[in-house]
Amino acid sequence: MTYLRLFLVFSCRVAVVFVLLQSFWIFAAQYISPKLPQVAAGSLLRSPFEELEDVPPQQTEGDLAELQGMVQLRKETPADALFLTFHQRSFAYYAERRFISDLDPRLVDFYRARDKRTAIAVLRRLCVDYVYLPSWSWPTIANSFIKDIVGDSQFSTKIFSRNGYELYRLNPSTPNSRSDYLSKSSPCHS
Repeated sequence: MTYLRLFLVFSCRVAVVFVLLQSFWIFAAQYISPKLPQVAAGSLLRSPFEELEDVPPQQTEGDLAELQGMVQLRKETPADALFLTFHQRSFAYYAERRFISDLDPRLVDFYRARDKRTAIAVLRRLCVDYVYLPSWSWPTIANSFIKDIVGDSQFSTKIFSRNGYELYRLNPSTPNSRSDYLSKSSPCHS
């Protein structure tokens, strides 16, 4: 019986602490953190892109820099483009573009590739037009040829870099290359 009573007392104290922390968080969000005028992130009342338009330029550091990158991405890429993205959080919500996640099982051959030419051939076979990289390294970045691909002007062109977030367009295949055959047989280039 005493264990039950101790458990109930402990549970009540945890609940009180939780309520106090939640109240402090609401206070901090309203009065301490920098205010973004008319921005309701994740609101059902406005489109994600309308939210981005209201972010003041002085607030474009850190995560908000990535959001400004989404604005630029939408302006500079076609709506039907396919992206390989290694960071889906903001991309999935704000970019409004089709993408393949770095964990997509269709990329197994990409990660097994022995060189960057084979890796780019896999991306072209999957109809990937752009590569979006986060500002940090990731196991799927470190254990693939993606840095070699985006670092080679034969395979890609940098569209932008903002606070470490980078967007690259994959160049069309060069004639008589090994990947040219894959590109021609791919349904995205028919």
